[in-house]
Amino acid sequence: MRDFMMNEMTLIAKPFTDKFIDPENKEVKDNLDEITLTETSHPTVITMGITVEFKNIYDAGVIIIQTDCDHWAKLCFEYSTEYQPTVVSVVNKGVSDDCNSVPIESTQCFFRVALLTESIAFYYSTNNEKWNMVRYFSLQNGESIKTVSIAAQSPQGDGCRAFFQSIEIEEREIKNVRDCT
Repeated sequence: MRDFMMNEMTLIAKPFTDKFIDPENKEVKDNLDEITLTETSHPTVITMGITVEFKNIYDAGVIIIQTDCDHWAKLCFEYSTEYQPTVVSVVNKGVSDDCNSVPIESTQCFFRVALLTESIAFYYSTNNEKWNMVRYFSLQNGESIKTVSIAAQSPQGDGCRAFFQSIEIEEREIKNVRDCT
């Protein structure tokens, strides 16, 4: 059952915007203009396409899952230091754990987030059909209500534009966390 669907939303990142807590020096950056899509405590699957007009490294379209100000995660379609669109995930439990996953040969990528009872799974696809796991994790703070939001970021640049397409939010469980079926 589809609970929510939106065709497209365009977000423009302001210059020098990010959500990240540096694990080395504990510097906090938390100035994204986030748009909340839903809050839920039920198993939920969120799917969307993201297209980004990349200009500067770390420009990105972002999906954020948050339980409180110290426990959150983001799945990013980000311009890497190699000037390559890349799938990036960050899990924050007091400080940020940042992971570049895979380069993408396009300015569009599809993302899926599965909110499970005690955990979260991130996926990407280049064709919106075959899903590849990026990360499977828990925020480990005991909170069951998760806020799902989207944003555009430009940590080192003068801003960027991100397009979020075919946003779907479905209250449902997945059977296999590895392939998101």
